[in-house]
Amino acid sequence: MASWPRRFSRSGSISYAKTTTVTLGGSWVVPANQRHGWLALGSMGYSFNWERGSTNGGCKWIVSNHGTAKLPALSPYIAHS
Repeated sequence: MASWPRRFSRSGSISYAKTTTVTLGGSWVVPANQRHGWLALGSMGYSFNWERGSTNGGCKWIVSNHGTAKLPALSPYIAHS
């Protein structure tokens, strides 16, 4: 026989994944005024703040969690010396 009050919990999550392949070609020469050079390949991206919460009886927003998310854009980025 169950006793009252019963307790319930609720949770959820969101996830998304995407894989892409990028092929780039070209040439690069270490500048004459430098002994060594470097190249770095990456991706441009976006960063945004998020928060999770709810309203109380007085219509006030109560934040229960917050953070920052970073998402890549589908555009390659090359940095060099």
